[in-house]
Amino acid sequence: MPKPRGRPPRADRDDVISAFLDGVADGLTTRRACSQANVPWRTICGWLTQDPEFAARYARAREDAGHMWADKAVSILDDLPDEATKEQIQTARARADIYKWRAVVQGRRDYGEKQQVDVTSGGEPLVVQFVHEGARRTAG
Repeated sequence: MPKPRGRPPRADRDDVISAFLDGVADGLTTRRACSQANVPWRTICGWLTQDPEFAARYARAREDAGHMWADKAVSILDDLPDEATKEQIQTARARADIYKWRAVVQGRRDYGEKQQVDVTSGGEPLVVQFVHEGARRTAG
């Protein structure tokens, strides 16, 4: 019987996954969440491609992070004092813009730009005509 290839499964996989997904949901980058959970980035990549349940949980954690960043963008502007200086306002706006960008990146479904393609022409169905290259030749 041939020896199994690769490393044996981690005994603490469930704990590692929980720590990793908590970090992602808290807004950490994937690499920082890996470091926090003490798991190599390549291991997470392998789990994402081989384990659909883990991939779905990772996607949900990223969506959660998107909501967190959107909330943070709003609260940073709400928390400015009434007598804020121009510099404080500019700094808060710059930070809010970064947080909004992270919300879009991590929560595309809820915060990304909607892209829609109209496949009709004035309400009429599109007509697609295929022309075979050989039919264009003229006899001669």
